[in-house]
Amino acid sequence: MGVLVFSHEQDVDGIFSAAILKIAFPQSEVFLTNYGLEKMTAAAKTIESKVLEGASTIIIADIGVNEESYMPILRALQYAKEKGCKNIWLDHHLWPDGPRKAIEPICDLVLFSEKNGVKKCASELCTEKFLPDNKLAAQLAAIAHRTDFPDSVKFPIPPLTALISYYLGFPNLRDRLHNVILESVVKGILWDSRMQADVMDASKLIEESIAKSVAAMTSREFLSERYPGGIRLAIAKSESFVNRSILLGRIMDESPVHVAIGFTDDGKVSIRRKDDAPSEIDCSKIALEFKEGGGHAGAAGGFLHAIPEKNGDLAAIAEIVKALESYLSKLN
Repeated sequence: MGVLVFSHEQDVDGIFSAAILKIAFPQSEVFLTNYGLEKMTAAAKTIESKVLEGASTIIIADIGVNEESYMPILRALQYAKEKGCKNIWLDHHLWPDGPRKAIEPICDLVLFSEKNGVKKCASELCTEKFLPDNKLAAQLAAIAHRTDFPDSVKFPIPPLTALISYYLGFPNLRDRLHNVILESVVKGILWDSRMQADVMDASKLIEESIAKSVAAMTSREFLSERYPGGIRLAIAKSESFVNRSILLGRIMDESPVHVAIGFTDDGKVSIRRKDDAPSEIDCSKIALEFKEGGGHAGAAGGFLHAIPEKNGDLAAIAEIVKALESYLSKLN
């Protein structure tokens, strides 16, 4: 069977990482997945079953780990290594020391954290390791970098970013991640008539949803001796088919906030920091206040303990406020 690829399903960098690896290994089998214990457990079961069928190399890209969810994938990679597989993991998120030290002996780790302002996305790491001279891979990596690390005050809204979340938000559209986006990107086709038709169908629905979320958002201000001007937080609920980065980017563009946090009915949390927020504000550390949290200094995520569809939106908002209070108290 050869190569198995696992990559992040929820953004351009994850999809493009998968595409770059598919270009490098044309016969590879690609699985798109996400963070969290449930997804990691499912990926682990897939690895174990595919190893039995003859897989020889496991490559994981653009998937971070945390203390609460890495054990299933650790056991699966240990099993794969015992069966003679080569394991490779490429990622640009912040890794806790415990999971990194546990995974390192059984896996070639290609990790990159921001250094002196230099940032790299997972697509760039995949290109550098497997296709350093490939023009298409370099182009895909450049686009992924732009979407992962916005370099302007306005948050970029590339159509593909919205389309990925739209497909993920509806179970009957989910397979289009593979057969519409991934299969096209591998051929160097970054946009086609099918994508255009889908994004036209999605645009009105997405814009209406974002407007509703912004209108209903909750604002809080936290005062302290350390930050006499206050830290301003916006909390907004997002529907599952709306990309939370786009929603939070809209809020940060249009509101005087330092941190914006979005949540969904199933308990996913996304955290974004505005450019003019105090430099000490670190989204990856705020994320640790939630379940299975992690990410980058400027953008991170996790899961609520109080699931809105069970406990209600007010419980979710209260948990988010308490999480930021706890984080800021540690800074103080």
